[in-house]
Amino acid sequence: MSAKRLLLLWCAVLASFCVEAQTADSLSLKGDSLSLSRDSLSIGSIYYHHTSESYFIDSFFQIEDNLVDVHYFSPLKRTDNGFFQQLSTYGSPSQSTLYDLNTSFLQYQPNIYSPYTYNKGNIKFYQLHKPFSELYYSNDLNSTQAFHIIHSQNVYRGLNIGLQYDVDYADGTFVNSQVMNQFFNATANYISPKGTYRAEAAYIRNRAYTNESGGINDAAFLADSFPSPAAYPVLLTASYTQFKSADFFLSQSLRLPKSLGAVTLTNSFDNNTRIYHDAQSIDTTLSFDNKKLTNTLSYSSVAKFLPLNAGIRHDYNLFADRNMSEKTSLFTPFARLDYALKRFHFKAYGEKTISNNLFGDNSLATISANLAFDTINRNKVFASLSYKTAAADFFYRHNNTTNYQWTNDFNSIKTTKLSIGTSLLGILTLNLNYFALSDNVWLSQSLQPIQKEGNTNVYQAILSNKFTLGAFGFIGTAAVQYADDEKAVPLPLLQVKQTAYVEFFLFSKKLKTQIGLDFYYNTAFYADTYSPELGSFYRQQERKVGNYLYTDLFVGVQISSVNLFLALTHPYAGLLGNDYFQTLHYPSEALSFRWGLSWKFID
Repeated sequence: MSAKRLLLLWCAVLASFCVEAQTADSLSLKGDSLSLSRDSLSIGSIYYHHTSESYFIDSFFQIEDNLVDVHYFSPLKRTDNGFFQQLSTYGSPSQSTLYDLNTSFLQYQPNIYSPYTYNKGNIKFYQLHKPFSELYYSNDLNSTQAFHIIHSQNVYRGLNIGLQYDVDYADGTFVNSQVMNQFFNATANYISPKGTYRAEAAYIRNRAYTNESGGINDAAFLADSFPSPAAYPVLLTASYTQFKSADFFLSQSLRLPKSLGAVTLTNSFDNNTRIYHDAQSIDTTLSFDNKKLTNTLSYSSVAKFLPLNAGIRHDYNLFADRNMSEKTSLFTPFARLDYALKRFHFKAYGEKTISNNLFGDNSLATISANLAFDTINRNKVFASLSYKTAAADFFYRHNNTTNYQWTNDFNSIKTTKLSIGTSLLGILTLNLNYFALSDNVWLSQSLQPIQKEGNTNVYQAILSNKFTLGAFGFIGTAAVQYADDEKAVPLPLLQVKQTAYVEFFLFSKKLKTQIGLDFYYNTAFYADTYSPELGSFYRQQERKVGNYLYTDLFVGVQISSVNLFLALTHPYAGLLGNDYFQTLHYPSEALSFRWGLSWKFID
């Protein structure tokens, strides 16, 4: 059955779910006011994320102060944030090992800093009654430091300004493995008293600097050949990578009179650059430079029944390396339809690029449904079907660095995703996913892009939990994955991340205390390894990594608005052997002692 016929059939199946009437599960900016769910706070203590193609705000989020969160000094450590492989140092390049459909287009290559960097979709826009600030700092024995600051306040009714600045420095366990990262965003947003006019603006700046060690000799490390990690010879001694991005966008929405709907105009400019330098080479390699100017105009109806959002996006895109550039001008119409009943929400979205070049095949279609069994959505079932066609990233089609050159004419990559799932009592969520990939592209062990003609099937089950039993708390995710071609999509069969803690109070209940453990495990598989010069992960069949249980011990205390933690990470490193790798040639960090604090101010 073709993908288009499958989409039509799926749409008919979802429509048959229609039952009683109620507001959609998502939250929206409707009519004359902000519509919030029962468990949301007032407009004075929320934030939301930007959506460029719609007048509606999909979801509002509360400012939270969870003690257990303070010891997650890296996004990769969070047990509710997916699974990643990384190099030896926190803050270094990483790659997700939980397969999913990437809905982005016009990328130079996969973003190896995505867990850390800011973008238009993940920055926060606040609306506050009182100014809000947060300071975070942590340090460890290996001189790994993290400093984060957030400040936001409403300077006028409905007008908010904010900034967030993150600094992550790490010396690394091995020679020449230092990381120095800085991520910053400044935001402003305005919502008129009756929601007639809304605007968001932001400047985003990301900087990532990595000294490239190239890893070490695995056999020497497994044999415990040297007395300390710093004594192991590294494969590169005078190389580094700089990744820089600067983005600016302005989005404005105006609701038309007499319930005629709303129009939204969004303008953005993005600039991304990667530079790789090796002192042993003749020159510095400008790996890539990518500039993109995007203008989006959309219309949103405010009808309570079948609200429609439609518009057109124009992208002027420039990819360049040191001797070639590619310019494209693309028009992409899109549309979104919502159908909301009492306990049922149906959503459909589609876009298709109009162009006479290879990007003319770019398209995305998604339909989803959510059926709740209670009025507060604690028990529900959901399903979705997505289909994407996209040109291979520029990196796979053309490259000209010092040691690697290629030019390829690849077919468009086609991906279908079918997902069904359920949420029970708001504490357990199960997702069953199926992916069908056609003409997948990857970087081979010989460091050359190849395309597989034909299909690859991926089957996936993900179970997430977040609940307490008396004084005990549990937060975690487990994933089972299988691909029928592990060279095309290498995945561990099982991955588990779990935080378990006990919470109690001391000193007349003035001191909240948590003592807990973090666990991480994945079965052995041929995980991708990393090329510093190309700035990309690539396939390898040299050795499997995994089948090792990582455990961290932490203690957290909360005094008023201050959260503090102490953590002992990987305390038995080396006692059970040295086979603790997430990426070939890059052993994970060993025993370390870390401390830190978070301080929130609302005044």
